[in-house]
Amino acid sequence: MSEIILEKLKDEMKINPEKVALSLENFIREYTKKLEREGVILGLSGGIDSAVIAALCVRALGPKKTLALIMPEKDSKKRTHKGCLKLCPRTGDSSKIS
Repeated sequence: MSEIILEKLKDEMKINPEKVALSLENFIREYTKKLEREGVILGLSGGIDSAVIAALCVRALGPKKTLALIMPEKDSKKRTHKGCLKLCPRTGDSSKIS
């Protein structure tokens, strides 16, 4: 019986990535509007978390309303900086990198 419950819980915990992404994009769009902001400024560390947030912001608001600042930690490797530079042209205007 506990195996059945466990399998049911596993099924309930599965996520639909497209649905979650759309929900997050709507959240970003709504709160940007609610807070009466023209866009967003975010820090890119070179990690997956900030890369996903940058992509979601661009999808929600567009590249002209998303400003990404490269902010690696002092102990970050050089490849982290290179990864940020590779991401920015994909998500928007690389001239906005600060």
